[in-house]
Amino acid sequence: MAKKTFPASLARLIFIWGIITAVFLLLLSVFTSFTISQSRISEEAENLGRSEIARIGLVAERTTSKDHFLLKEIIAQSATDPRFEQILVLDPERNIVFSSRIENIGKPATNISGIDKTILHELEKQGPLLTISDRRSSSMSFAQSFDWPPAADQIRSTRLGVVLVVINLQIMKDQRWGEIMTEELTIAGLFSIVLLFLLIGVYFTIKRPLQELTMAADRFKAGDFSYVIRPLGIAEMREVGDSFNMMSNEISDKLNALQQSEFKFRSLIECSPVGIVAFDDKGHLAYQNSAFSNMTGLTASTLTNISEAEFGAALQKLCGNSIPQPEADAPAVIIEFQNPDLHVVSHFILKLDRAQIQSIHYFQDITELSKIDRMKSEFITTAAHELRTPMSTVLGYSELLQTRELSVSQQKEMIEAIYRQAQSIVYLLEELLDVALIESRADKVFHLQPADIHRILKTIASTFMLAGDPRKVTLEPIPELPQVWVDEEKIAQALKNCLSNAFKFSSKDSEVTLAATLSKPTEVAIRITDRGIGMSSEVMGRIFDKFYRGDTSGHIPGTGLGMTLVKQIMDHHHGRIEVDSTPDKGTTITLFLPVKK
Repeated sequence: MAKKTFPASLARLIFIWGIITAVFLLLLSVFTSFTISQSRISEEAENLGRSEIARIGLVAERTTSKDHFLLKEIIAQSATDPRFEQILVLDPERNIVFSSRIENIGKPATNISGIDKTILHELEKQGPLLTISDRRSSSMSFAQSFDWPPAADQIRSTRLGVVLVVINLQIMKDQRWGEIMTEELTIAGLFSIVLLFLLIGVYFTIKRPLQELTMAADRFKAGDFSYVIRPLGIAEMREVGDSFNMMSNEISDKLNALQQSEFKFRSLIECSPVGIVAFDDKGHLAYQNSAFSNMTGLTASTLTNISEAEFGAALQKLCGNSIPQPEADAPAVIIEFQNPDLHVVSHFILKLDRAQIQSIHYFQDITELSKIDRMKSEFITTAAHELRTPMSTVLGYSELLQTRELSVSQQKEMIEAIYRQAQSIVYLLEELLDVALIESRADKVFHLQPADIHRILKTIASTFMLAGDPRKVTLEPIPELPQVWVDEEKIAQALKNCLSNAFKFSSKDSEVTLAATLSKPTEVAIRITDRGIGMSSEVMGRIFDKFYRGDTSGHIPGTGLGMTLVKQIMDHHHGRIEVDSTPDKGTTITLFLPVKK
């Protein structure tokens, strides 16, 4: 069923109230008129009786006994009036001479029903004076004596006749009641019409203001506090509208402030890298942020309304093994999520025991910190291992030189070995320092400026030589290239590391080439190609890892940091590296450098 609007309901209320008021006033008016009319009916009946009896008596006195046609005519005329119950003319012997009812003519009056017999006795006592019966009955009788018409031979009659008129009060009451109802209904109708117009005027006066208020209330209910009520008609409605607008503005301001506060809070929570899960006072999950979902792959839909115990079981599945359960407000525990990806997480629980929040679980992703810590340990272990071998050689040969008598050739051989190992230690330390320096102070290490790549490549090709290897770099013809935005010293170091690997991992009778082309309008490509032993896909996947060496035999010298340095240098030049290698066929390393804008 359609819901009626407030103005429509009010219109119906006004209409019903108007009808009730009109009916009440009509009944009040009819009751008052009926009460007043009771006495008026008696007065009218008395006046009617007096008038009629006087008229008939006057005619009766003037009519002879032989000439009573006129009297009959008058009685017949009066008999047509329903108010007259009976009209009788009695002779001196009280027999009915004339009557409105033909069947009563000639009968004694005392034998006729409906005639108040006492009125005739009263008439005898009081003489010719008019006598009226009790007014409280349903009829009223009037009697008056008159000189009975003399005979033709008489001069004057000494006998008295009687004119008797009986008026039906009930018929007069009914007639009067109909007149009263007609009058009162007419008055009530006119009053109702006037009242209806007044009510319609009132309705249309307050209709628009009420519609405005209803619309504003509906908007407020829907959460829209921007609606402004227009100026309303009457002063009271204007005050209500102004109060509504003020209330709307205050609620809107407070709601906006609350929304902004909630937005800031949610933004802080959602943007936090720390996973946050809150449980309500019933122990059910109330909120989780996106950081937790990203760590675990557990979305809000999968954790809807779960308990804290069920939440612990869900974490257990992600870890794949038993995990320590942290105590409330105790130090955080470290757990590892195996699914969907490996994450090392610090889990901490804060107990609140408040009305809405019982506890909050914090999950801090320390995967990168764990990797860094592991890499640091591996770095120290690898560095110590790399340093141990040459240092052992240096210490061993030094001890032999000190404790034994050796030939000059043996001494020379040992000194050369000590020198080579010392060089490898220095080279290792330099590369370690370069890696550490780039990682910690890259902004101060690199000094980028426009440079001619052709000149840089020509210089490297003419000066680069690997100890114990007679080969030289073959520089392919270089087309005219735009300047690049580089740190010449660092780019030269990256190119030398790539050339050094090319020489180390290829036979001494193979060629190592160096070339440069314009791969894109915004990019220069430098290619170092060898025909050496090449690399497998597994080796290529780890080529830029620190201390990783593709040759595990130990026959090819190196620190495992050369390509790590190349990757760091290219990253800080906003360049990129591509490695293309096939086992036993060779390797091509391409360095892409941005062109100067």
